[in-house]
Amino acid sequence: MKKKASVCGEVPNQAAMKNGIKKPIARPTELKAVVLRVSLTKAALKNPLKAMPSLYTPEGRRIATRPLQFSFFRRTLYPVMQKAREDHILLTPLHLLRRHWRRRRLLLFLRMMRPAAGATILDLGGGRGDFFYNCKNLIASRGLAVTVADIDSEALKTARRRGFDTLQVEADGLASLRDKSFDIVFSNSVIEHVTLPKEEVWRETDDRLFTARARAHQKRFAVDIRRIGKGYFVQTPHPAFPLESHTWLPFAARLPRKKLVRLCRNLARWWIKPTTPDFMLLNELSMRAMFPDATVIVKRTLALPKELIAFKPVSSGP
Repeated sequence: MKKKASVCGEVPNQAAMKNGIKKPIARPTELKAVVLRVSLTKAALKNPLKAMPSLYTPEGRRIATRPLQFSFFRRTLYPVMQKAREDHILLTPLHLLRRHWRRRRLLLFLRMMRPAAGATILDLGGGRGDFFYNCKNLIASRGLAVTVADIDSEALKTARRRGFDTLQVEADGLASLRDKSFDIVFSNSVIEHVTLPKEEVWRETDDRLFTARARAHQKRFAVDIRRIGKGYFVQTPHPAFPLESHTWLPFAARLPRKKLVRLCRNLARWWIKPTTPDFMLLNELSMRAMFPDATVIVKRTLALPKELIAFKPVSSGP
C-alpha cells in the first residue's frame, strides 16, 4: 500500500498517525527540533495581534503559548538596541534627535549659568551620567567637575566607569548634603518623578491624593536644590507639549490617574517605551512658586512649548 505524503504544516507524528504509520516519519535528528505552528482563529483573522504561536515537540506536546504582540520586540530587540546605543554602535533617528536636544540644552546651560573653570556641578538624578557623558569633551575643555547623584547603585557603577564622581542619595531626601556644597545643582527631567515612593505609585489611583502627596515631595526637593547649590539649573518637560516624553504617546499625562496607571500596565506588555506612573508634570506657575529666586523660561520646539527651565546663576542674589 502506498504511503500518503504528510500534510504540510503538521507535526510529523500527527501526520504519521493520520496515515496509519506507526513509526515517526521524521529522521532522528529532526525529533530534537521544536516545531512552531501558528494557530489562526476567527478572532486572530480579525485582529492579527491575537494570533497565538504555539510551540510543539515532535511528539505533538504543546510546550508554550504566547501572544504575538509588540512585547516580542521589547523583550528581544529593544534591550539589544539600548546596549548598542550605550556603546555608540547604533543610533536610531529618535535617539539622535534626543542627543541633539541634550547638546542644545547643555549649551544653553553653559550660556545661562556661566560656570567658572573648576566649578563643581551636582548632576542630581543623573543615573548613569548620560547627559554629561554625551558631551564629555565639551565639559573637559572647560574643566568642570561633575558629580552624578542618584538612588540607583547600578546606574552609578556605569557613571563611575565613565569617569564621573558619584554620590548615592536616599529616596527620602537630600538631608545628608551640606548647604552650598556645590557651585551648581543640575537637574534634567527629574523633579517630575519626585512624587511617591516607588512601591506606592501603582497603588495610588486617586487624583486628589496623588497630586497632594506628589506636590509636597516636589516642593521639598526644590527646597533641597536651592539649599545645596550656590546656583541651580532645573529642567522639566512642559505639560502642553503634544508628545508626552515618558510614554511617547500624545497627551498621556492629561489622563485621569486611574486611566494612566492602567495605560502604564499595558505599555509594559506591548509598547516599546514601558514606563512607571511616578511622574507628575509641573506648569509654569508651579515652577515659579517652587523656585522664587530663579528665572523661569519656556523653551519651544516648532513653536510648541517643550520644556520649562528654572535657573539661577552662581553670582545672582544671596
